[in-house]
Amino acid sequence: MSILRTAARRAYATRSFIPPNVAAQPAASTAAAQPALGAELKPLVSLYRGLPKGNAPQDPSVLTEGLFVGYRNKHFQNGKESGAPLAHVILLVFGVGYTMAYHSHLKHHKNQAHH
Repeated sequence: MSILRTAARRAYATRSFIPPNVAAQPAASTAAAQPALGAELKPLVSLYRGLPKGNAPQDPSVLTEGLFVGYRNKHFQNGKESGAPLAHVILLVFGVGYTMAYHSHLKHHKNQAHH
């Protein structure tokens, strides 16, 4: 009997987490209630009608804000392509690898003989 009580208690406790079924129409809905639904959507429709139509005025490949925008514009845009990013990646991998090796092994032998 305690298993049934526990199951019922859990079902009651999770009732607040389960959202109601919004797609189902209530049984008491009538045809007169349908125009009210359209009236509720009028502000949303007017908002979408006010939005600009057509293509965006700015070229999406030209970024103006972001973390690596300056780097991208300097090394990859407008015919300025170079091998510098490849050198940067090599230096970054070397720096990260050396930092990991130092913190995992090298700093323990800094002031002692290697064992």
